[in-house]
Amino acid sequence: MHHTWTGLRSLGLVVGLSLVWLSGCDERVSYSQRSPDEVVKSAVAMVQNGDADRLDDLIYADSEKMRAVLNRLGVTLGHVQLLAATLQAKFPEEIAKLKAETEQAAAEGRSAGGLSAMFSGGRVNVEGGGGRPSGPPGFDEGSGRGERSDGRSRMEGILTRLLADPYGWIESNAPRLSTVKLADDMATVTLDDKPVLPPIGIPLKQDKGLWFVSLPLHLPPLSGYMPATDEEWSIIGSLIAVLDRAVVEIHRDVESGKVGSLNAVGDELGDKVIFPGMMAFAAYGMEMDVRQRRNRAIENFKKRQREWVKSRRERSEGRAGGGTESAVPDVVERAIDSVRAAALDKVTRKRESRKFDGLTDAEFEDLAERWLQDEGLVIELSGDLSGSGMTEAVQQWLEARKTATGSGKRR
Repeated sequence: MHHTWTGLRSLGLVVGLSLVWLSGCDERVSYSQRSPDEVVKSAVAMVQNGDADRLDDLIYADSEKMRAVLNRLGVTLGHVQLLAATLQAKFPEEIAKLKAETEQAAAEGRSAGGLSAMFSGGRVNVEGGGGRPSGPPGFDEGSGRGERSDGRSRMEGILTRLLADPYGWIESNAPRLSTVKLADDMATVTLDDKPVLPPIGIPLKQDKGLWFVSLPLHLPPLSGYMPATDEEWSIIGSLIAVLDRAVVEIHRDVESGKVGSLNAVGDELGDKVIFPGMMAFAAYGMEMDVRQRRNRAIENFKKRQREWVKSRRERSEGRAGGGTESAVPDVVERAIDSVRAAALDKVTRKRESRKFDGLTDAEFEDLAERWLQDEGLVIELSGDLSGSGMTEAVQQWLEARKTATGSGKRR
């Protein structure tokens, strides 16, 4: 579980700091994405114009699931912006102190708290200050009613600072932000001509003539914790929904006078999000365990699939006239590849033990046929696979699946 937390912490750090850099985006102002530098300028302009709910337009999504989560996050950041404006109006002296700390930290090239401290475990509270790093920002509720553990107090202080001045970092550093091209279609964000968040950075990529922030979620070690299944994306979406609901409710309570200080904001936010957050991280950790078992099953199946393909090719090359054996076309292999992960996910969740290396070719073909049939493709893998009509039908099925899934690059 320690390794799971470390990976999730790293994943959260990259996503969180990237969003703080971007956040901040009806008269719909047009924001350019024609070059890497214009993406940076657009992000700054979104902060200045109060369009935080549009920041997800600048982030590349490689699937519909990711796009849906980013859209939801954009709504939440819009609500965060509204809450921040209300906090600044209600508690100007406390907010001014926090902003001064943020500006001083930016001038000194360090963090005043916020997301970087949140994910590194550094102690932060509304009054400022630092402390030694610790483990996961504690979800310990304390030993008794009304008490706060050090971990919880630290978490509440960090979250309060973020809500009170969510865009202070980008506002303070806007003149120092730029980009540098790494390739014709790749770039990275820089601060004073040095990459932000080294060594991973905040990459940008070009897609269909537009530039996007491309969160480095597919690079090790983050790739090991990037959501991939419906269940994993659902957990992330639920966590965002919890945060959004808490922000909306706190905004209402601050406006009504029910919450009368920034420290009270922190307490209420902790009550609303820390325990659900703990449950979400635990659930995600369980999903990572499922993923590990599923990946092992996939590797075993792929090995048996390669052996089957080789066996079919050898039998095809040596068959006598009139036989029905044929080599496996690439399009058929791709069809099996496209259903493999989902099918094995079901097997893994049922904790069924399948030894694919013990399957005969006929048993392997029967299993793959059933998986394909469940997804709408009826094909006889034991027969002749070389006919053009068959390969065209499989190709059409693959294209239909791709169309149904969608690219998810823009909402």
